[in-house]
Amino acid sequence: MRRPEAHFMSEQQVYQAPNLNLNHLAQAIGDWCRAQRFEVQVLPVPDEGIVVQARQQEGWRNALGMSSTLNIGLRYKQATLIVEIGAGKWSDKAIAGGVGALLVWPLFFTAAYGAWKQSQLPQRTFEFIRAFIGAPAMQNPPPFYQGPPPPSPPPPSAPTPSAPRTDAAPTEVARRFCENCGGALSPTAKFCAGCGSKIETS
Repeated sequence: MRRPEAHFMSEQQVYQAPNLNLNHLAQAIGDWCRAQRFEVQVLPVPDEGIVVQARQQEGWRNALGMSSTLNIGLRYKQATLIVEIGAGKWSDKAIAGGVGALLVWPLFFTAAYGAWKQSQLPQRTFEFIRAFIGAPAMQNPPPFYQGPPPPSPPPPSAPTPSAPRTDAAPTEVARRFCENCGGALSPTAKFCAGCGSKIETS
């Protein structure tokens, strides 16, 4: 009776890798897989990264139970390398140039990952990447870059001192009236303009 295959979707590790050339890393992984007699192709995924596909050469696939392809996804954001390894389907080279338009990142990985896990190739691939970049995987990777942070609000400005008011009502001058006829008098009047009476000053 055939033992049921374990179903793992993919594994992911994150590395701090300043000044990494993602194309050089993808080429090095491809050469390393070819040296182990794997058929390899490197597929750029626009705006997402690179996928290195490796599969057993014809004649070995059915014998080893690994007819699916090992997909090694590489993404690089803000000096952080994100490596995701899982199983998937081999992309036809005729459409490799436009693979980004046909597939989105999660669809590179399928559930048939158990045989690759048992072969230890995914683990050895992670070890190769660690040796290539000279850094261990991060235990607590930060949240991945999702765009520039929102602008900070401006600091509160100091209150502007209020200027002295220039529209204040002038002080009202006390009005004077003639004691003889009751007519209004100007502030400097010495005689009443109405009756001619002399104005007594206090």
